[in-house]
Amino acid sequence: MEPPMAYETTELSLASLELPKLEACVELMFLVAYADGKIEPSEREVFRKHVEEATHGQIGAGLVQAVLRHVESFVHQWDRTQRIQSIAVRLSDQRVRMAALELAARVAVADGQLTADETAFLAHTGAAFELSQADISQALAVAQR
Repeated sequence: MEPPMAYETTELSLASLELPKLEACVELMFLVAYADGKIEPSEREVFRKHVEEATHGQIGAGLVQAVLRHVESFVHQWDRTQRIQSIAVRLSDQRVRMAALELAARVAVADGQLTADETAFLAHTGAAFELSQADISQALAVAQR
């Protein structure tokens, strides 16, 4: 078993990512926020804030809200396992996967709680990303600080 990844080296700048990778990160953040069937206002705000900050303002609040509304309109039609696999393909680098999982976990805990559905979703995503259980646990711990 490999040791957990070093987290101080997994900072992710969404602004530096190519469009397919950026879309994959944003989609993952949305999917984890929606894992419990709803997106709380606090999750929506953290989602918006992270996307704005991580893209250095290249994607503003209006666009984030438009993307959220668009994705929410058809999320019920998605097969989540297929979406996670699609995200894993687009995020082939392990460091980017780790950073994306941590960003997603931060969105999930934005409302002050990590639900069983969100935890299960993050664990499933981490496994699809071929991350160790220790890495997944560390991403959750970092997000809850």
